[in-house]
Amino acid sequence: MCVSRINRQASIARGINTFCYCSKAQLIATGGCDKTIRLFNPFLLNKPTSKLTGHLFTIVDIVCNEKDQQLISLSSERVFKVWDLFTYKCLQVIIKNALI
Repeated sequence: MCVSRINRQASIARGINTFCYCSKAQLIATGGCDKTIRLFNPFLLNKPTSKLTGHLFTIVDIVCNEKDQQLISLSSERVFKVWDLFTYKCLQVIIKNALI
């Protein structure tokens, strides 16, 4: 009996800190120490379908706004970025000031 296996893994050299699944856009977004957000098709995890760059520090969290088809990422230096999932462009940058 021959069983075919489907590849459900991706190799990212420096690893990932966070990920989220956007069901409406049907993609998995990952972020980590290399400051890059990678977008994957959940059925083809061999390589990312797109990369979003622009963070200057480690990405610590990612959430998906399903309604507006946006991705929101947070870096370790408290910088939020809002990304459009149609154009893969950064729409807004929000910098959280340090608490005193």
